[in-house]
Amino acid sequence: MSDSQKVCSKVTRALKKKLKGFPEKFIAVLSLMVSGLVLGKKANMTKIAEELPTKAKDKSTFRRFQRFVANDNIDYEEYHMPFAQQIVQALGVNRLVVAIDSSVVGKGCVTLMAGVAYRNRLLPLAWIVYEGSKGHTTAERHIQVLQLLERVIPEEMDVILVGDGEFDNVPMLEWLEENTNWNFAVRTCKSSQVTYNGERYRIDTIAEKGHIVFLEETYFTAQEFGPLMAFAWWDENCDEAIYLITSLTNVDEACGYYRKRALIETFFSDQKSRGFGIDKSRISDPQRLERLLLGAFIAYIWMIWLGVEVVQKGYTSLIDTARGDKSIFSLGVTWLKNRIKYGEHFDVSFEIQQPPIE
Repeated sequence: MSDSQKVCSKVTRALKKKLKGFPEKFIAVLSLMVSGLVLGKKANMTKIAEELPTKAKDKSTFRRFQRFVANDNIDYEEYHMPFAQQIVQALGVNRLVVAIDSSVVGKGCVTLMAGVAYRNRLLPLAWIVYEGSKGHTTAERHIQVLQLLERVIPEEMDVILVGDGEFDNVPMLEWLEENTNWNFAVRTCKSSQVTYNGERYRIDTIAEKGHIVFLEETYFTAQEFGPLMAFAWWDENCDEAIYLITSLTNVDEACGYYRKRALIETFFSDQKSRGFGIDKSRISDPQRLERLLLGAFIAYIWMIWLGVEVVQKGYTSLIDTARGDKSIFSLGVTWLKNRIKYGEHFDVSFEIQQPPIE
């Protein structure tokens, strides 16, 4: 059995176990897609097909992928749900830190994605794709992703949502307040208006270099959404302050959680230049891209699981870790490559492990 055949066989068995009750013909194509993405690290479906050891010609395999991503009967959310639910259950012993952001994918499209922080990386939970270019989108789309997220996260779980300045819009924050018990810490611009003790200020008027200055019981914008806490966070080594609004009542806690927002940028980098090149796909239809992302995100979960195994079992010394700063995603990718190169055993699993209780 060739190396690629071993990968495909193991991925197929693991996905059949994870997706019991789903049509086997779709699982078979999804298995090929996940395997091809990991082996070739390219989201171009022609390139994926070239990595696979199927008896069919590459062109036939490519057409199978085309039919899969074009099939409106395949609901990506339904297929991803078992993965997302397991992740949430495993990580829900602590507060879930969920980051939301957008990134360019495919040809002329953007994905808006929410994921949960895990071991200095982010695991995908919900996403949509729409036509457009990088930049702020509508509050309606923000809410659409949060509604998908709400289906995955049990009501009793402790959640904080973090996002950049795109996500300080009042309609989204009102939706959070009315439909969830989640907290939030989101960035806002320096010209944002806040009302404190009956007087309205531009938020940048409270900034003081080298300090965190905060206003409690504050109301945000002319719509006076709140009460919440608004603060200016100006590090001594930075040229400008960061302005945040949060439903939390502890400034240090809010800053600590907001720092994790950057993990979503790392995630997109893993999916692009460091990973599967989803930005290079030639697909321009949003729904088809959503199904392609299903394969890429499942492949990512496997690599994260594998990277954690490498660390926990002390295998890092067996692979090149001279830099000493490889992420668990990079460790997973490197370990699989090493195992294949030397004909050694490797595992396939999508079961994210529960972290120690904080």
